[in-house]
Amino acid sequence: MSYEVVVHPKAVKRLNRLPDDTRELIKARLRDLSNEFGKPGSKLDVRKLRSEKELFRLRIGDYRVVFEFADEVIWVARISHRREAYRGL
Repeated sequence: MSYEVVVHPKAVKRLNRLPDDTRELIKARLRDLSNEFGKPGSKLDVRKLRSEKELFRLRIGDYRVVFEFADEVIWVARISHRREAYRGL
């Protein structure tokens, strides 16, 4: 089962400012996330964040994708470098 991935406009803007190779890698991992989220044995590095909200993070090298999963939809809230990824959550 694959899930729909919806990316916040600010995250799209941030994604478009990244180098081409990093941008393509993140897009590929988001496609993988849509197909493999929640499946045992997945090759993706996804962890639940300790916060009041039901947030998860996907680790892609030095970048983090922070997302929420609700109603069969993956809502990508943030795409940022690891040093900035968890500020203000």
